[in-house]
Amino acid sequence: MALIHKATIRPTKLELLDAWAPSQPWFEGEADTGLTLVASFRFDDPDGEVGIETLLVRAGNGPVLQVPLTYRGAPLEGGDAWLITTMEHSVLGPRWVYDAEGDPVYRAALATTVLTGGREADQYVESDGAPVLRESTATVVGSGSDAEGPAGKARIDLVRAPDTDAPDLPPVTDGSQTEILTATWTDRGTRSATRVLARVRILDTKVQASPHRHHHIDYIELAVLDVVDAKNFYSEAFGWTFVDYGPEYAGIRDLAVEGGEIGGLRLAEAVHSGGPLVLLFSDDLDASVTRVLAAGGKIATGPYEFPGGRRFHFMDPSGNELGVWAKH
Repeated sequence: MALIHKATIRPTKLELLDAWAPSQPWFEGEADTGLTLVASFRFDDPDGEVGIETLLVRAGNGPVLQVPLTYRGAPLEGGDAWLITTMEHSVLGPRWVYDAEGDPVYRAALATTVLTGGREADQYVESDGAPVLRESTATVVGSGSDAEGPAGKARIDLVRAPDTDAPDLPPVTDGSQTEILTATWTDRGTRSATRVLARVRILDTKVQASPHRHHHIDYIELAVLDVVDAKNFYSEAFGWTFVDYGPEYAGIRDLAVEGGEIGGLRLAEAVHSGGPLVLLFSDDLDASVTRVLAAGGKIATGPYEFPGGRRFHFMDPSGNELGVWAKH
């Protein structure tokens, strides 16, 4: 159950999204017209600490966009790259507003809803000291039937522009358990068709049990001039998350393996170019270019075609050169 307080919020949710959303790589629509709210829904935080709300919005005559948000009473540790702004709530006080894609509480709530066949939370509004059920403007349901939710590491693919019959989701080729979150909502007086909002994948437990293989490339370290700046860059550009080992080192989490790491950021006095080239894979190369630039990186070469697809190279804030490739 989500309890909604009658309160004044500054800035309002649409005001903060008007200032932030047009700069995001997934934004579509007329940036100068302002966003309008189409519908919304919430999930529950089992601990009751974090507000979890998804807004479905539109910019002008553009498509419906999915914007999940989390509201916190204190900053999310390691979440600077996902912070949108702070706002003042007349009942709850200052609130830190995050792009929920980077908030572990949202990701856990979404995965549980999808994998257990759950639905959106009931929303109640305080009226004369008593909760009154508010009619939902969006209905969501997960496709799964597991009784206990995620049994392994969940990989989540969000559909940011769900108002389509063919959501742009990367293909599933790893044999993982896969379920989806679907939704309908009322838009301009008409109930929408059922749309896909997200896909949740749980990797095969055999893959999770043996992440290390004899004589395979196992771990890559990047020398960086500032660990915090490097974490912020890679988090904003590619959604990486980290394990902190102090001010001089951060491990790069492996999202495919529970508790795993694929590399690290190591503090160094100098960074030398010309070493081995690390290549990342992308489902959308042009969107990756946009995110690298928005995060403060520089494009070194490309994008250009090669026999396997397309690629570009970029320089991170420390001067490391990495590449990104896609099949098309």
